[in-house]
Amino acid sequence: MKDNNTNSTDNLLEYLDEMEIDSVELSKDELQKIHKLELEKIKSKKVKVSKRFFNWKISSGLVAACFVLVLSISISVPKIIEHIDQPTKIVNPYIEYNDVDTAIEELGYDAMVPTKMPEEYTISNVVIIDNTILSIDYETASEKINYRTSEKTEDISGDFTIYEDIKQIQIDNKDITIKGNDDKIHLVSWKHNNQSFSMYSNQGLSQKQVIGIIENIE
Repeated sequence: MKDNNTNSTDNLLEYLDEMEIDSVELSKDELQKIHKLELEKIKSKKVKVSKRFFNWKISSGLVAACFVLVLSISISVPKIIEHIDQPTKIVNPYIEYNDVDTAIEELGYDAMVPTKMPEEYTISNVVIIDNTILSIDYETASEKINYRTSEKTEDISGDFTIYEDIKQIQIDNKDITIKGNDDKIHLVSWKHNNQSFSMYSNQGLSQKQVIGIIENIE
């Protein structure tokens, strides 16, 4: 079995024969120098090739990444623009009506409303709120009463004021909650026949006025 030096020498002699160099004319040291130089050339070529391959991999990777980025942008941007272009639909919770009867027909159930109000109060506005609450404004030159009714069971008054005076009274066998300040009633609420009712006055009402309104609700 030949050792490494013998193999290297044989390889070098074959290389010199290919290059048409007469190995007889060269000393052993010169032959080894030539061999060493050739090995270094081979290594240098391998390094250059590796670097080129590495750089090519990086470049191709960057190109692929850019392509994916451009493709994703070209797909997503039109969708974003389409979404932005679409108008936002805002549903109006307040629908006005010219008269109480038409609003009640729209509600679809027999809503109970006042048939008599204090003197000088007239209907100024009829609205259905969220398709469920009938709201009627009664006004004078300086005062307003807002009356509401609904099949909802929760508080429908829309008034969250904290009042000093709160008490329960009975009118026509109905449990009525009245709230107010300084002997003036601002908010009245009650339930009857699976319907909720409320009445709000900005100026305040007397208990006699409240009783007169509720006794005339049909």
